[in-house]
Amino acid sequence: MIVIISDDITGAAEIAGIAHGYGLTTILTTGEQCLKTSNAEVVVFAADTRSMSEEEACDTMRRIATPLKEVEELYVFKKIDSVLRGHVTAEMQALMDTLQCPRALLVPQNPSKQRIIRNGEYLIENIPLHQTPFRDDPEYPASTSQVEELLQHRAQVLQVAEVLPAAGICVANAESIEQVAAQTAKCTSMGATLPTGMGGILIGGAADAFGTWLKQLYPDIENREKPSALPPVTEVNRALIVCGSTQSKSIVQLPYLRAIDATEVMMPEDVFHGSDEQMWFRLLQEEYEQSPVMVMGIGDYGNFGAAYALRLKEVMAQAVHALIMQHPPQLLLIEGGATAFAILSKLRWSTFSVEGQYAPGVVGIRHGNIHIILKPGSYPWGAIFGRYK
Repeated sequence: MIVIISDDITGAAEIAGIAHGYGLTTILTTGEQCLKTSNAEVVVFAADTRSMSEEEACDTMRRIATPLKEVEELYVFKKIDSVLRGHVTAEMQALMDTLQCPRALLVPQNPSKQRIIRNGEYLIENIPLHQTPFRDDPEYPASTSQVEELLQHRAQVLQVAEVLPAAGICVANAESIEQVAAQTAKCTSMGATLPTGMGGILIGGAADAFGTWLKQLYPDIENREKPSALPPVTEVNRALIVCGSTQSKSIVQLPYLRAIDATEVMMPEDVFHGSDEQMWFRLLQEEYEQSPVMVMGIGDYGNFGAAYALRLKEVMAQAVHALIMQHPPQLLLIEGGATAFAILSKLRWSTFSVEGQYAPGVVGIRHGNIHIILKPGSYPWGAIFGRYK
């Protein structure tokens, strides 16, 4: 069994989509127990620890990892944020301690998206990380591009030609897919991936690292029959589209949404700043009753920090819960990982089958009769609506 533990649900979905794309039966879960009765080849845990305190995040890692020690032929991959937001090294250390792995390698960069680490510096399209929009992240603003500083000096940079030390956490320099593969290969040789307490190496990384690690783990995986990408959405009887980013722009003028006469109801500014939300909830329910396709969003009123972000995702979760109890949609599309996790938790939906990808990182999952699309905030809408780009 392959187990992936992710610190947010869109990252978990992205990895689940990659595994499914290689023909592996895959389950995504927001619970904390290993699905021992499942016949799935891949189980992806979406833990939402990025939104927790460090202590809560580490406790969650230990609760997820402890039952895994009883699983035979276990391979573990820790999905981390590609720009190192969250409690990256603390969570890795908690897993290392629980699974008895003395060393770990972090390979967070995605050269396929022009995100690289060069000489210990994180660059996006050759721009230092702290000079990109990630400097304004509401929970983890990037104040530096030096990866050792981003990781609070709890990890050391590892060059491509260097051998992993016997203990501790390293973060990989890599500027290309080939260099990512050279780094992940250090974790797949001689059974090093198995966290058995016998010198095993725990690997953490983003999508590019997972893809190379998976192909190294199963060299014949390219020969498997692979499912096709999911077709673009072109018609739907009832859909609820949730824009969960605090920087969300209006999307109702996208050609596809315009063609199907979608209704958009954005959060009023006073609700954004903490006023009572009940009037907005009633408006949402009225519009949802009349509109086959409704878009709801937070709106772009500025960045007011972590406390705002935590409250806003809870408000959105309450609103969506009420709407789905009113009328279950055929399609639920959620933009933004923290909002998605809050919504699915409020609905008490915890286990999902993976149906495929619309594009890398934009993944379709299913709970009962409801098709759910999870989209990271920075990914394009055109991947979902196809010819309506």
